[in-house]
Amino acid sequence: MPLSVEENERFYDALAQAIDAAGPAREALLLTKLALLLANEIGDEAVVHQAVTLATSQIAPPAPDLANLPCPSPVPENR
Repeated sequence: MPLSVEENERFYDALAQAIDAAGPAREALLLTKLALLLANEIGDEAVVHQAVTLATSQIAPPAPDLANLPCPSPVPENR
């Protein structure tokens, strides 16, 4: 059974607090451990994969790495 809007909001708040407490260096580890714990609670590999696909589709693609873009050719001066 899906969580209600209120339950989702409480979960979001608790997750945000946990991420803040973990800090930037351990955020990915926290989220990975949480995902594995929840996947085991769900107990259905197809449902877990579907959730990963859905979550991935709902985030923006990463910004391009501007450091690796080719430099434009200089514009010749009109003399």
